Amino acid sequence: MKISQLPYRYNKRKHIIIISITTIVITILIYSQLFGVLYVPNTSIIDFKVLYSYQTFQTAIQSLTIEQAHAYQWIHVIDYLFMLLFYPLLVLLLSTVIKQQSKQSNILFIPLFGYIFDLIENICIDIHLYQYPELFQVVGHIAVIVTPLKFLMSLLAILIYMYKKVIEKK
Repeated sequence: MKISQLPYRYNKRKHIIIISITTIVITILIYSQLFGVLYVPNTSIIDFKVLYSYQTFQTAIQSLTIEQAHAYQWIHVIDYLFMLLFYPLLVLLLSTVIKQQSKQSNILFIPLFGYIFDLIENICIDIHLYQYPELFQVVGHIAVIVTPLKFLMSLLAILIYMYKKVIEKK
């Protein structure tokens, strides 16, 4: 069985609802910083920004206190859970509007690329958080490149889903 056929094997509606609710809860936990239990200034959370420069990256990381860097690490643990749900959710949603065995089934790989870029971004940030306050310039530049790609792949998957659901169904 091809990997692109996997999303067609599940009860999509049930899985989409469960994964959507869980993803929303995790998103709330991340944005609320566990309802205030953790504190990292929003200006220092690079993951929330679509575009930023290396200077912004460097300033955000260097402005953290030790406690905030540790809090950011915990937020990233939750972010990894988010990634494990959000990107498969995008694949499931796309599989509801793309026929199995069609040439368009390669579109299901778009969220996979988003996941890979998000994972690389998180690893780059984590390297800096674990080596805090030391910074590795190359790793920071990689994060600057993959972050907009992460958002682009997610947006592209959502736009394709909406187009197929709304426009092509007419």
